[in-house]
Amino acid sequence: MKYTKNGSYPVPHMDNTPGWALVPDPPSEIPEGKELTWENWEWIIRDPRPINNPGFVWKWNHENKAWIEYPIVGYVPPEPPPEPPLEP
Repeated sequence: MKYTKNGSYPVPHMDNTPGWALVPDPPSEIPEGKELTWENWEWIIRDPRPINNPGFVWKWNHENKAWIEYPIVGYVPPEPPPEPPLEP
């Protein structure tokens, strides 16, 4: 048995403060290439987070149960290195 307080990641023991709730056991089998996580009061089996592209970040959308790529506000791409001088 595991417990959560305010939706926190489940732990095996409570600390004797109010607000703890019993959570269901996590699924015993996770398909290869998937990960198990605790999100919004439930166990989720999902694909791992994709690799971020420059100027973007992946965030988990619990309603759609999918990773969504969001632009990073204020992102300025790095300047390309200067061209080497031409040799005469």
